[in-house]
Amino acid sequence: MNIILKRAALSLVVLASLLATKATAQIQLGLSGNHYSSLEEGAKFSDGLWGGGATGRYFITPKFAVGLNARYFTRSESGVSVSIIPITAQGEFFFTEGKVRPYLGVEAGIYIARAKISFAGVSESDSDSRIGVAPKAGIQFMFTEKIGIDINAGYHLIIPKDGEEVGKTLVLGAGLVFNLGGN
Repeated sequence: MNIILKRAALSLVVLASLLATKATAQIQLGLSGNHYSSLEEGAKFSDGLWGGGATGRYFITPKFAVGLNARYFTRSESGVSVSIIPITAQGEFFFTEGKVRPYLGVEAGIYIARAKISFAGVSESDSDSRIGVAPKAGIQFMFTEKIGIDINAGYHLIIPKDGEEVGKTLVLGAGLVFNLGGN
């Protein structure tokens, strides 16, 4: 499955090179609150994990950005703690350049899951990692040229190992974005 991730990254670089008409030197950093929900049958929104994340974008053109995301989701109950850490690369196309900026994109990367069980003074832990891909949609509302909010949703497909089913999750996010540099 590493070959899929390498091909996705190469495709983003090639697409970015083809779309680059001028360097804008626009960098955008974002901090967000997020919710990670399973889309498996019988799963409820309230069963999901809350967390936060950071995003970095580099605008190759005023409407096309590439970047990285790192998020952390966790939940602890009755001696059991679970955390999920998706780290993804992304490519996004913004439809406008004004104060309201809807966009579509795709993320691809690694999803790290960790679990720890503590009982009667004894702890056991385990971790696993998978790769995945996620189409996403979002919208930014810019208050000024430098500060705005970003609201987004991604449909994450986590690639299985050895005959398991594809993991399907919904990640919702909302947070602040900060533009550094200028057009």
